[in-house]
Amino acid sequence: MISASLLQGVGLTAPQNVRTIALQEETHMAAETINMRTDSERKRRLQVAADLSDETLTAFVLAAADDRAAQVIADRRTSPLPAEFFDEFFDALAPEPTPALIDAAARLRQSVRRDN
Repeated sequence: MISASLLQGVGLTAPQNVRTIALQEETHMAAETINMRTDSERKRRLQVAADLSDETLTAFVLAAADDRAAQVIADRRTSPLPAEFFDEFFDALAPEPTPALIDAAARLRQSVRRDN
């Protein structure tokens, strides 16, 4: 439960006559630790957000960091190219599959298990 003083510390007031139901996902036991330092204002803001999300501070911070990590990784796996460069690159590709490519595709088809 969020304390009124914690809410007031970040310029919010407690809502009146509001009830919520929160469903929590299954949690896994963690074996690793991450230690970090922060200033009191940021910690208070994070704690309020965690409380509003009905999560522990640790769960809230880890979820936010994990979301950001996934986004950074996804962004780095794509390489936007200027249209002219892409057209030149595409034109440089072989117009027909090479024997090596046909061979690799055949091996891939044999190694992939299909569930029907």
